[in-house]
Amino acid sequence: GFLDKGGVQGVDPAAIDGDGMTPANSLSSAASRVAGRVHVASHKALMCYCRVVRKCPKALALLYLVGIFALVGGMWREFKLETDFGAFIKADGEAMRNQDAYEAALQVRQDSGGGR
Repeated sequence: GFLDKGGVQGVDPAAIDGDGMTPANSLSSAASRVAGRVHVASHKALMCYCRVVRKCPKALALLYLVGIFALVGGMWREFKLETDFGAFIKADGEAMRNQDAYEAALQVRQDSGGGR
């Protein structure tokens, strides 16, 4: 029968495609190809990192220190995000203070009923 021809017990012979693989086997084959590519890519990345360490270890150590200090400094104090949109619109300076004073005076004048 099917087992005598090298088949797998419980696998329908009709489920075997032209290359002699079941869908599960072809899936695991594809997964192993992807894993092989990932392994090669990670190996290349590791070799590149090793070359950088070998060429300029002081610069890399400085980069790591700056990163660590930035991380610790960023976490040291509470992070507060300003969400008041008016704070972004409002400019600071003498011209803005003069405009604010003018608008306040105009409002007082309109409230008191004065005008030309």
